[in-house]
Amino acid sequence: MYLSCEFPVLKIFGFGDGSVNMDGEAGDILYASYLSMARAGLASLEMWDPKSQKWGQPHSQARFSILQCFLQAGDDFCKLEHKEEDMSDLVIKLDRSKILTTGRDGTFTPWPRLKPVLT
Repeated sequence: MYLSCEFPVLKIFGFGDGSVNMDGEAGDILYASYLSMARAGLASLEMWDPKSQKWGQPHSQARFSILQCFLQAGDDFCKLEHKEEDMSDLVIKLDRSKILTTGRDGTFTPWPRLKPVLT
């Protein structure tokens, strides 16, 4: 996630012209990848077994950990909202304008504390 913010790298894959532009095609790809990772972090909970307190798949644990980094990054970068008690209306809110600042920092600086905690 951290390196996906490099616009010259996105250009190699045919997205954008290499310049930093969150409103262009490369910015769309970057936003979609961050939002997709947040969604994957939520979906990874299907692999958590509360009885054994273990993850069924290591990549699911990693995705959940990245979601936790997004949520803990601060500055309202990423948050989960719902009105229904059963969370059937859960929505992921991810601030596109903060991907290159709060979001990028949030995915890089917390690596030492990536142990996921279910609360």
